[in-house]
Amino acid sequence: MENNKEAILAPPSPYGPIYYQREEIGSIMHCAIGLRDPIDVEAIKSAFANSMITKHPMFTRVMIKDHRGRYRWQKPSHPINIDDHIIVHHHEGIVSTAQEKEEAVNDYLADLSVSTPLSKEKPLWELHMLLGLDCLVWRVHHSVGDGASFFSMFLACFGKDSKRDPEKPKDGKSSADGKSSIGNGEKKTIRPRKKGRKSLWWTLKFSEKLGARLLWAKDTKTVISGGDGVEQWPRKIVTVKFKLGDFKALRKNIPNVTVNDVFLGLISSALSKYLRSIDNQVRPRNCRITGMCAVNMRDVSTLQVSELLQSSTFSGWGNKAATVLVPMKLLRSKDELHPLENVKRIKSMMDRKKQSYEAHVAAWLLKRYLLRTTFQCSNLMGPKEEVAIAGNPAIAIYLVTYAERAEVQIIVAKDIIQNPEFLAKCFEESFYEMLTANA
Repeated sequence: MENNKEAILAPPSPYGPIYYQREEIGSIMHCAIGLRDPIDVEAIKSAFANSMITKHPMFTRVMIKDHRGRYRWQKPSHPINIDDHIIVHHHEGIVSTAQEKEEAVNDYLADLSVSTPLSKEKPLWELHMLLGLDCLVWRVHHSVGDGASFFSMFLACFGKDSKRDPEKPKDGKSSADGKSSIGNGEKKTIRPRKKGRKSLWWTLKFSEKLGARLLWAKDTKTVISGGDGVEQWPRKIVTVKFKLGDFKALRKNIPNVTVNDVFLGLISSALSKYLRSIDNQVRPRNCRITGMCAVNMRDVSTLQVSELLQSSTFSGWGNKAATVLVPMKLLRSKDELHPLENVKRIKSMMDRKKQSYEAHVAAWLLKRYLLRTTFQCSNLMGPKEEVAIAGNPAIAIYLVTYAERAEVQIIVAKDIIQNPEFLAKCFEESFYEMLTANA
């Protein structure tokens, strides 16, 4: 019989219960997986049922409150039933092109993100099979873990090396610490690079700005600003596709720049272009627009396969991500600033933030900052090799970069940004300007 210590577990990080209680802060991750072949329902179901997912403690427990009012993960009295987590959706209508299929998937995701919460009576994940669209949508509650935790699990189950012994590296020999890493390790972390005076200085500087944001400072009201209850407003999703190699090509002119730096510089340029086009009243110099950027606070960027099943340690599992505030510089004209200067400015600022503890401070005040900023953004580096589920290769994964492609999903409230396709075009044009300036 399983003892009580194994059946009831403390959350692996303190932020899990926060996400569990506050659905309004975006508590569900949606990963859309486009498949090459039509979906075989039974084969996909079997692949999930026989994977590490049905063994991992966080995917097989429900959250409860104990007698002291503390949140804990408890194993249900009955075994996990895979059918309780599978939703089969039959798409109505005809899709004849890849573009139409992508738009249909985006519409489904947009509706799902605001209309269907996860049941808290069972483990907090589910898989939607979109028949006719050849797509899976895997939903996982943020209280279970963050994006790095989620995707490490995904790769351990369905990645290229998912079938080998997790205690052995690729050459078949045991590693020094008995662990083998998964993922490519390129995602940047926000652990302070240097201890001492510089770290303390930047922590104090950014904490001062966090305090101002908490007490009185807030973003300028613009045509892209939300309102009360915006988290439940109808959504629209559009996808912008880039080549990951183009992001990396910018390193020639900006040494040590990261994909994340380029991504944030792109957002700044695209928003400037969008606002200039639709709002003649906006004054960029006096306009404050701030984003909340998700960052990884782990010492490493990916988890270890052997750690994923260790209920006693969870050394890397959980919500070990937080946010930093990233002010955007809006340009009065496309000629005001060299296209790459925005990226250089972002890189310089992010380098300072990596030397501070801003993310650790901001993590406890998440809800307050959500009300005083304009947008959220995050990115996650995915696998370079092919991923397959039940022998059906994935051709696109819409949560991460995948196979040298970067697919940016822009999620907007339809009542605020009524033409997100134009916003997507602003992203494409801004990125082209960066590339041509880099040539």
